[in-house]
Amino acid sequence: MNKEKFEDLDNIVRALDLWVELTGVDPAKEYGTFTSREWEIKSVNDELKESLRIDPTKITTMMMLDYFVRDYLENRNFTVQSILDDYRILVDYLEKCRELLDILDSEAVSEAKNEFRDSVIAALTHYGVTNKETFDMANDLHSLAFLRRDALRAIEALECHQFLQGDPDGGRPVYNETVFEFWNINSLIKSMTQTKKSGITLNLIRDPLATSSFFIFAIRNGGTLSILTDRDKQPHPLAKYMSRRPDRSFASRYWRYHFPYDLMGIAMSEDGRSAYIEQQESTALAPYNVQANPLQKIADLNPDETIWIAMMFSQIERKFWKENYKTPQLSYTGEMLKVQHALVAGAAHLPAVMDNYKVLEAPALKSSDVTFEKMKDEWQFVPTGQHYWLEQRYKHLVKDEMLNLVDDGTEIKLLLTGSKRQEDVLKQLKGDYRTIEVGDDKIALIREDVVEQKVWFYDRNAILHSSAKIQAMDSTMFGTAEQVIADQRWVARYNMAKQINWAAHEEYERRKEEVFDWYEQAIVANQENLYKAIVEGQFLAPSMRYKKHGFGYEFTDDENILFRFSKAGDKGKYNSSESTYDTGLRLHNGQEGWASKYYCYINRSKASLYAKFSPTTAAALAKMCGIELGDLPDVLQHWAKEEQYSGNSILDRVDPMEWVVKNPWRDMNFSVCFYLSKSGFIELCKRYGVEPVRFWIDEERKKKENGVV
Repeated sequence: MNKEKFEDLDNIVRALDLWVELTGVDPAKEYGTFTSREWEIKSVNDELKESLRIDPTKITTMMMLDYFVRDYLENRNFTVQSILDDYRILVDYLEKCRELLDILDSEAVSEAKNEFRDSVIAALTHYGVTNKETFDMANDLHSLAFLRRDALRAIEALECHQFLQGDPDGGRPVYNETVFEFWNINSLIKSMTQTKKSGITLNLIRDPLATSSFFIFAIRNGGTLSILTDRDKQPHPLAKYMSRRPDRSFASRYWRYHFPYDLMGIAMSEDGRSAYIEQQESTALAPYNVQANPLQKIADLNPDETIWIAMMFSQIERKFWKENYKTPQLSYTGEMLKVQHALVAGAAHLPAVMDNYKVLEAPALKSSDVTFEKMKDEWQFVPTGQHYWLEQRYKHLVKDEMLNLVDDGTEIKLLLTGSKRQEDVLKQLKGDYRTIEVGDDKIALIREDVVEQKVWFYDRNAILHSSAKIQAMDSTMFGTAEQVIADQRWVARYNMAKQINWAAHEEYERRKEEVFDWYEQAIVANQENLYKAIVEGQFLAPSMRYKKHGFGYEFTDDENILFRFSKAGDKGKYNSSESTYDTGLRLHNGQEGWASKYYCYINRSKASLYAKFSPTTAAALAKMCGIELGDLPDVLQHWAKEEQYSGNSILDRVDPMEWVVKNPWRDMNFSVCFYLSKSGFIELCKRYGVEPVRFWIDEERKKKENGVV
């Protein structure tokens, strides 16, 4: 099936030149403007260039070109007028068409294509295929062209890992005729060490999160254990759980190769951009059962899948047997962080396993190993450090045991805090969870399907998104030693951030009333300075504003944070700075019943004017209180109304301390609104010798013009 060299296909160069002359699109043109027709031809040219790169035999290119040429000529047309204008151009064009078709139909090319087709049919027969539709497709040279291209793409693009490296056993591989299902990569690797003969097996690795399931070609040649996989490459260990559209990524993998994902019960959206797993009764083993489950014979799969898999077997034999390919580094699974010698022990009987196998050296981590300083170079975005003060404040409360958890991710891990809210929700589970001890703490292990079945909808977040929910290193992840250790450190940093976040919120709940009472007293004590700012119409303080370029907020120099407006100019929810809406501290002399009618803070008249201070930084708070920054309560000295942008925590590898930790003091509203009457405002102006600006006149006029009484 793997006819590697056809010397007399060198006329492909002439064929491609003729194709360019007929289409009029330069394959070297990468940029600039293209008509829709030219863009289609450019895409074809790109595919042809790729085929030349991945297949030195040129068989794939010639077969694909045959399809593109015939499709193009069938849809090409000329007007009668264009023929009359220059008949010789048409004749020349037709002569080139004939020359190109003669090359594609030449004896050498036809022989090469037919030999390739015959080798595919022979392989299918060897694998026990009897399906007529499969043989019909195998006899379609155009279908074979693209399936071969896809196989050559896959052997390059599929992620390759080797868990053991040793000498080959010298024989040809055994091709397993069945697709198997595993729920656990560690079990697959173990089964590879137990096979008697070297060979290749196709396996579906089911993930509890269905859209994260993937396929693996498991390959053993003597003492070398290799895999090829189409799994999604995730930026960090929790990315697959956080993705907003995992169905899109899953659909992309579905179309990219010809793995038999239909075995999972796939349902596609109408546009083919989303893939879903249909809910169905299944006899498959549960996620926590790690044995293999035979799914289906390869011969009984869809025709394109059967043929493509047969081609992949051939490519794998070439790469891992004839070329004896070795990866630069060994790979490991998350489980090997805890069970370091299990693989070597299980593979001791294999021929010629390397004697110098290097175990994964990753000692248990301490909080001092995953600090801001020690991990600052491990992120895609430079951390802002906005929560560094929280890390320093509570780091002594971080428990190292929580940093080194490892499991298969099939259960939620909830740190038992003893809070009444948590206990009330856990009662709904009626004991359908288990508890383990980690150091001095207890963790509840809960299956997510149990939460969905037994916990009231509005209470589920108390488990699924609880600040007490921690993460374990996934024992089923795999990668090089560097990748596994990087994920181990990421998970440790994440759990450290979780503990910091929990401690911060506990202190917030204890002290929030005390701190706000202090703030109110400080504002009242400094009200004379605030009065002066009110009559002058300006209070400058360091602030935050949305960046003009880029994302998020940035700190600025002094900006006016005072907004004066009348009842007629109150913008309500549309602009909280120029509205009594969303105000933290309201200073007035009483309220009329339950209605939003307040009395002036100066002279007890009915208030119709407002002066609102809207701070966004700790420096602004200090200035409003008339004190130095260092004299603020310690928990307010790092206060900012807005979070700084630190990257996309779903798509990028961002320090968890930036997005897992939520500064609870940020949610405390420190805006201050003085309720004033017109007479009270004028009285203040006289007190400070300032000519009153009657800003309410224009606001009332505009309101009347808009027909609002």
